[in-house]
Amino acid sequence: MTETIKAPCSTCFGERNHEILLVVEVPIAKVDEEGVERNEVLQCAGCETVVLRRTTSTRRPGEDQAINVREAYFPPTTSRRVPIWLDDLGDDTSRDLLEQIYVATQNDLNRLAAMGIRALVEHVMVKEVGDQGSFGINLRAFHEAGHISAAAKGVFEVILEAGHATMHRAYDPSDQDIDTLLDTVETMVEQVYIHPIRAEEMKGRIPPRRR
Repeated sequence: MTETIKAPCSTCFGERNHEILLVVEVPIAKVDEEGVERNEVLQCAGCETVVLRRTTSTRRPGEDQAINVREAYFPPTTSRRVPIWLDDLGDDTSRDLLEQIYVATQNDLNRLAAMGIRALVEHVMVKEVGDQGSFGINLRAFHEAGHISAAAKGVFEVILEAGHATMHRAYDPSDQDIDTLLDTVETMVEQVYIHPIRAEEMKGRIPPRRR
């Protein structure tokens, strides 16, 4: 009978029942540690997504306790959904940057994610209003062109500072910080590239007024 366990699912988002399809255990015998590496092929009972879970249990040679247990999933689990409109994004560079940012967040590479978010914001601004010579001036022109509100302009100044601090002041943003930055940037990209297209499509479906 197939064994069922609880494990996180990046498709269903949350703990779900998973069936263990295959188990391969590999002994670990090194100079400074010994133990076992347990590899399990898991399949979600809901969406049927398949992942690999690797659990490594090690200790110093000759010791019976002080076991160090490490667990990892391949592909890595994620708690953030990729926007449903990503495939409809017409700007290839923006789409590529977003995809790489999501990969960074899935692998707990928050510094890279923060720098990628800053690069994405700058790319969109330059594409829409041209390069004015600095991030601050580009942001002002972006705001004056009507792409973001005055309140949002202050948030983007925080994004600039977060990216700058990550590169130059060893700032390591938390998961919550990255979620805040991504919430803002996703909204901006959707407003600039997706909403106009959807509005134009909807316009064609609205019946004209009778004269």
